[in-house]
Order: sequence, then C-alpha cells, then structure tokens
Amino acid sequence: MALQAGNKTAVQVTNSVLSGTSASCMTSDAENAATLLVAQWSVLHDCGDMTTDNATVGAAVVQENPKLVSACAYSSAIPCPGVDLHLQADSPGIDVGKPNVNCIDEPAPNGCRLNTGAYAGTDSTTPKPGAEHCADACP
Repeated sequence: MALQAGNKTAVQVTNSVLSGTSASCMTSDAENAATLLVAQWSVLHDCGDMTTDNATVGAAVVQENPKLVSACAYSSAIPCPGVDLHLQADSPGIDVGKPNVNCIDEPAPNGCRLNTGAYAGTDSTTPKPGAEHCADACP
C-alpha cells in the first residue's frame, strides 16, 4: 500500500504499515512542503525506488520487513484471496506504535505500546511473547 497527498493536504501517518509498492511508500505533490506528509510510529518497507517522495519520515519509523502473516504482492489481483494482515510474533511492528495511546484492548502481553498495522489497538492484534503487560493504562 502507498499513500499520496494532494495539493496542500496535511497528512500524518501513524501506527501504520506501508509496504510492497512499485513506487515510493509516500508521495506528496511537488507544490507541497515535505512536512505536509509525515510518517511517525509506523513501518515502511519495500518502497520501490525510494521510501518517500517529497514527504518526511518522522519519529520512530521502522524500515524493515513488517513480517505480515500473508500479504498480496503489488502486482496481485484485488481482491487478493487468503490475505492476512496480522503481524507475525517476531514482527518489528509490534509494540512500536505511538506512545501515550491506550493499548489495553490489545491482548496480553500488550507491551504497553500499540502495535502498528491494520489491527493496532484491537483485540485482534498480535502479542509479543514475553513482553510487559499494562492492564489499566499504557504509558
């Protein structure tokens, strides 16, 4: 999946996984300042020729394979049968989401931080074995 921002559109990408694109993962119109499209607390991987085009990689962005259970290749037909966007237990996208956001809906152990990706902040996200658990609030 890639993200493109139009003219003078401010977009902040948070707790997301962008991976497997034929072009850059994030592209902003040439008229925009690069700071109008910003990724933070996310995973960017396999972004074609470059990670961003006139966009900013901000705080705590992981640039590694997100290790999804089963994703579609960029050239795959949509819909893609059998796709599973859950993170594998050894994914670098686990427990690296934006801090100070409630993560108590994630299953134990929740690592006291949100995961990234499609299931961040839900009871369907992948726990990391041996991680710390915050039952009442996440710092």
